[in-house]
Amino acid sequence: MNLPIGMVTLIVVAVLIYFGLAHRVLDRMYMTDRGALVFIVLMIVGSFFSITIVRTPPQFLVNVGGALFPLGLAIYLIWRADTTVEKIRGVLSAVITAAVVYVAARLLPSEPTQNTVIDPTYLFAIVGGLVAYIAGRSRRSAFIAGSMGILLADLAHYVEITVRGIPGRTWLGGAGAFDSVVIAGVLGTFLAEIIGETREAIQGGPRDEREGKVKNVEFTGMLSDMEVGDLARPDLRRRAVAKAGGSDELKDIDDYIDEYVDPGGLDSELTSGGPGRPTGAETGPVVTAKADEEREIIRRAEEEADRRG
Repeated sequence: MNLPIGMVTLIVVAVLIYFGLAHRVLDRMYMTDRGALVFIVLMIVGSFFSITIVRTPPQFLVNVGGALFPLGLAIYLIWRADTTVEKIRGVLSAVITAAVVYVAARLLPSEPTQNTVIDPTYLFAIVGGLVAYIAGRSRRSAFIAGSMGILLADLAHYVEITVRGIPGRTWLGGAGAFDSVVIAGVLGTFLAEIIGETREAIQGGPRDEREGKVKNVEFTGMLSDMEVGDLARPDLRRRAVAKAGGSDELKDIDDYIDEYVDPGGLDSELTSGGPGRPTGAETGPVVTAKADEEREIIRRAEEEADRRG
C-alpha cells in the first residue's frame, strides 16, 4: 500500500523527534518531544475522519487531522507568541502564503498533465512552504504561514465556487490537501531551522544568547569598577546605568544592591565574593570602612552645598 506523502513526512518527523534530533525546533514551537509525537499520531488518525459542514453543492468538508489539528497548533503558536509584532507577523504571513498559493492554483493546472514535472498538489505545497519561510522567517511563523496558508487558500476556493454558483466540493485538509498542509508547514519550518541555524553559526550563536553574554560581561565589568559604597550612591548608580545602556541594567543593579549591599546582604557579599569580586579578596571591616568613609564624604559635601545656599 502506498502511503500519502503527507503521512510519510509525518512519520519521518516523528522518527527525528523520537531520536532527539528536533529538540531545538520543538523548543521554539513550545512543545515537548512527547507532546509533538502525540500531536503527530492524532494528525494521522484524524486524517481518516472528516466533518461535513455543508451538504448541498457546493459541499464543504473539514478533515480532522489535516485541518483542525494544524489549525489548532497554529492558533496555539499565535497565542503563545512573545510579542504582538510576532503575532501579527504570523497572521500576515499566513495571508500572504494563502494569496500566493491561490494565484498559483489559478495559473497552474489542477491535475497532472504530460507536461507536468511534479504533481500540482505537491507544487502548491512547495510554493506554500517557500513563501511561508520568506514571509515568516522564524520557525513558528513559518509553520503558521505554511499550514494556515494552504487552508486559507482552500477556504478562498470554496468562497469562489459558492459565489459563482459552481457545483463542486471543497475538502479542507482532506485528500491531497492533507499532503499540502503537512508539506508546506514542515518545509517552511525546516527552511527556517536550516537557514536560521546556519546564520546563527556564522554570527557566533543565537542573538539572545550573544546579547546576554555581552550584557553579562558589561555588567560584571561595571560592578568590578565600582565599590560597594558607590552602588549606594544614586548619582553614581544612575551614571553607571546610563553607561550600561538602560532599564534592564537598572533592574540588574537594583537586584544586586538588594541582595548584597542593603543591610543584611553585605556580609553575604563579603563572604561569598559576590559577582565580580573574588572570594576572600577583602575582609568585611575593610569594605565596611570604605563604605562608611564614602558616605561621610557625601554627607559633608551635601552639608557644604546647603551652607552655600
